[in-house]
Amino acid sequence: LLLLRMIQFIGATLKRGAMTAGSGGEEDGVMATQSLNMALSILSLHLTQADVSVADWEKMQEHVSDLQVLSCHSDIRISRLVCWT
Repeated sequence: LLLLRMIQFIGATLKRGAMTAGSGGEEDGVMATQSLNMALSILSLHLTQADVSVADWEKMQEHVSDLQVLSCHSDIRISRLVCWT
């Protein structure tokens, strides 16, 4: 249940960040940036584990387009984390 919630948090955060960045809206709010940083850090740690489940990997594949949008984020920390992920 905890992993499912983590995956849901990551997915929702990536989608929200991509929607905001893609619309030209305000993307540099402190809370939004912190949330994106946390989601991207968790994502990179989780997906690089040797025992990551196929279901988790497939669920995160649904957010590739969000990651592509976020790779052009105005905050260099976000765009670098996305490119590294």
